[in-house]
Amino acid sequence: GYMPPEYAMEGRYSTKSDVFSFGVIVLEIVSGQKMTTFHNVEYSLNLLGH
Repeated sequence: GYMPPEYAMEGRYSTKSDVFSFGVIVLEIVSGQKMTTFHNVEYSLNLLGH
């Protein structure tokens, strides 16, 4: 599966983590692209910093 930002940074896991993983999979299916093509380093760092 895919690791949500709150688990990667703080080790917190909840049912919201499952929703995150499901959303990533749906995004991949709809777009026809793997998650790695959505990666934007500058945006990701800002998002994880909040």
